[in-house]
Amino acid sequence: MPAQWFPRSLPVVLFSPGFHAPRTLYTIAAEDLASRGYVVISMDHTGEALATVFPNGRVVTSQITDPYAADTQKKALDTRVEDASFVVDTVESLSRGDDPDGIGGLLPDGLPGAVDPDRIGMFGHSIGGATTTQVLLDDPRVDAGVNVDGALLYANTASPIVSQDPGTPLLSVLNSRHAESPEGRDRFWGRRLLESACQPVSASARLPARRWSTPPTTSWQGCSTAS
Repeated sequence: MPAQWFPRSLPVVLFSPGFHAPRTLYTIAAEDLASRGYVVISMDHTGEALATVFPNGRVVTSQITDPYAADTQKKALDTRVEDASFVVDTVESLSRGDDPDGIGGLLPDGLPGAVDPDRIGMFGHSIGGATTTQVLLDDPRVDAGVNVDGALLYANTASPIVSQDPGTPLLSVLNSRHAESPEGRDRFWGRRLLESACQPVSASARLPARRWSTPPTTSWQGCSTAS
């Protein structure tokens, strides 16, 4: 159906891919969400992605020289958070009928006016998931997020999300190696999980809507305040 049939009614979902990975690697996930009535905006993070192609044909390849250095990871996360906020700014502008960057003509007819800037979510894989958690803390315009197997680290320290409640729903989906081993829990949740009163609950239990993780066999309930 034409997008113009749905004025300001389509929720928006931002997507941030894994480190060094192109957004096109996750096309099937974006298409699935789009088929359910979401406007999905997948981001290539310029300078970090293997290659970013701009509408005018300009190509920017990866500028990463030491991908696993703490400073590199920190810069990548900071840049990704700024990229996400820029995209939200653009969604708001387009929904108002503004088009300062001239991208409206590249979009399907009616789409800029169909998006609902008051319903924006975000998900990401790996460092894209970590980016999602930070965006929830930094940008109140994003209403909910999903972290798919992203380490909750900021350089060599625990991510701020470990000790701060974003006040919005966040789902973290971690594989069993990360979620069940002591090393994995320390890496993904910092000391907060290990030192808090949080207890493992069965996977079939009803988990809090605010923050939870779902490994294959065990779920760990996150606390909303630092211990």
